[in-house]
This record gives sequence, structure tokens and C-alpha cells, in this order.
Amino acid sequence: MNTEKALELIKLFDKLKKGSRVKIKSSSVISKGKEYVEYIVKCKNTLKYKGTEKITLVYMGNEHTCKRFLYKRDGYLTFAMGDMAATIDDIKQV
Repeated sequence: MNTEKALELIKLFDKLKKGSRVKIKSSSVISKGKEYVEYIVKCKNTLKYKGTEKITLVYMGNEHTCKRFLYKRDGYLTFAMGDMAATIDDIKQV
């Protein structure tokens, strides 16, 4: 991922607050992301480990499924589906 895209993702991460909505297109080992999925930000907190910030996301309209997480660490944004890592293909705030 290039530096400009990484900075753009970090700025978007910093703007998100509880109740914000985002659309994410992601890929994982299991599937290739073909369409955007809408999520709601449930909470945003800082972990003890080296100031890593974490956002907990849930599906729009179905909050009881497996949670998704956005992590900001070492100047990069990463995405996880439960405990499985995934790649962010694109993200936008609604």
C-alpha cells in the first residue's frame, strides 16, 4: 500500500466515532471482496500495547454476528474479521 493511501486511511480512522457508519470492501483468505458492506462503529478505544487504537464494527442491521475490527498501529490501518486478518480493498464513510 502506498504512503498516500495509508495516510488517507489513518485520517478516516481518526474521524470515526461511536455510531459512525462506514462501507468497507475487503478480501481475506476465504473470499475476495466484490461489494461494499456497511458497518456501524460500536466503540473506539486504545489498547495497552504500544498505544494501538481499535475500532469495533458490527454489521448494519445485524449486530449479533461476528465483530470486525480496525486497528491503527505503527502508522498503518489493519482490518480483522473476528480473529482472522483481512485486507482492506477500499473504505468510505457514509
